[in-house]
Amino acid sequence: MVASLFDFQRRRRKILDEEEANSQPYLGRESLRSCDNRDGGPRVVKPVLSETCRAHAVATKDTRTLDCCNDDDAERVKIDIGSGTTRRVFLVHKALLRHYSEYFRGALRGKSALQEAADEEFYFPEVDTDGFLRFVRWLYMCRTCKKGGCRLYELDHRCSGQHSRTDPDGMWCGVKLEHDYVLGDWLLCPRYCSFIMSHFVPHVDDSMDPERIRWILANTMTDSPMQRFTRHYVCWLKLRWADGKCPADWARYPDLVELDDGWASTDPRRYQLEHWEAECSVPASEANAMCPHRIAESSRTDSGSGDMLNNKITRGLGSAPRKKFWEKYRDPLKASFGLLVLIYHFLFPFAWVGISAFIIVADDDPLLFEASKYYSLITGCLAVIGIWPICMRMMKMYFAMACSILVVIASVLSFASSSTCLAGADRDVERSICKMEIGVGVLQFFYSIIVATSYKW
Repeated sequence: MVASLFDFQRRRRKILDEEEANSQPYLGRESLRSCDNRDGGPRVVKPVLSETCRAHAVATKDTRTLDCCNDDDAERVKIDIGSGTTRRVFLVHKALLRHYSEYFRGALRGKSALQEAADEEFYFPEVDTDGFLRFVRWLYMCRTCKKGGCRLYELDHRCSGQHSRTDPDGMWCGVKLEHDYVLGDWLLCPRYCSFIMSHFVPHVDDSMDPERIRWILANTMTDSPMQRFTRHYVCWLKLRWADGKCPADWARYPDLVELDDGWASTDPRRYQLEHWEAECSVPASEANAMCPHRIAESSRTDSGSGDMLNNKITRGLGSAPRKKFWEKYRDPLKASFGLLVLIYHFLFPFAWVGISAFIIVADDDPLLFEASKYYSLITGCLAVIGIWPICMRMMKMYFAMACSILVVIASVLSFASSSTCLAGADRDVERSICKMEIGVGVLQFFYSIIVATSYKW
């Protein structure tokens, strides 16, 4: 009997039936017999690459390494898992195993010291069948699903396919994922370990069995992400249940109570997964210190969250330190200045050119300096066509300062010309022209400041 890891497409049924007929004599050898099937042979799991990812509707092929796996005759490795009635034989593509697992990469590289590797057959009776099935399922996932769906803690996580994009079948819900993590660590597959961590963290709640914690601490490496997360989790629980209202009898677990990592006031689920995947720059002795991975947002509540954290417990955990008095006004000031820059670049140049053109037409005596009037008009036209925004794009201090000097010269000429005009004006029209020239000078002065500091913004 040949069973697929996925629900095969109908167009593949005929091909699979032919493969079943051809593989039965080979798979029914005496060394592989068990009491699982009616004919006495073990059940065979033969996944395929043609299945479409249910989560993202894309092909499961993810790297160039899998190009040689597309053919039906591609080289596969036989992996015998479990014993007794749970025994399974997995026929997995060799290139896929070598690409993701350092263990298989070394075992399948040329002549290996492992006898089973020499025959490209592996027998792991101590490995859980369902756990290895999930590992094989992960191998044939699309590239997006392999990364894991949750980089942050999901307070409203539900163990249902409609709530999980990377686990539509719920394969990683309701199981002890620490066993899957140890399997990935044993196979030297760090990507799978990261994937398991992304599903393990949302499933951790306050009622986690202390025996599971003991198992994790005893079966994982000290510097592994799983153990570092678990130790921090225990330290957080010790502080939380310091009032004696612990639902579990912690007196029965002195090894956990006396954990030498101390107490932690920050829920470990309030960190991004990058904090656990790699050793953080913050020392382990400073569990409550701020680090770049700290999640500052307060958690959301959900009436159906079960025994997950509620808002009263998590309020204030992982919050950023209080800002200084002036820092709270820094962002609004920057936004206001940015709006002012936008107005100056799109509104004031047109007003500048319009007023300068009107002054040239109206001042027929002339009262103002000819050089001042035409210089203001020329610089205004340059501002309109976008010279000053180009200064900001270039982000060069010397170029911005040079452009600013040109505008300052225009502003000085406008102020000097308007002062001379006011001294000799004897009619209201002439005084109005002088005042408009002063306004142009003010626009030019502020515009020069904007341009001079544009490289900083």
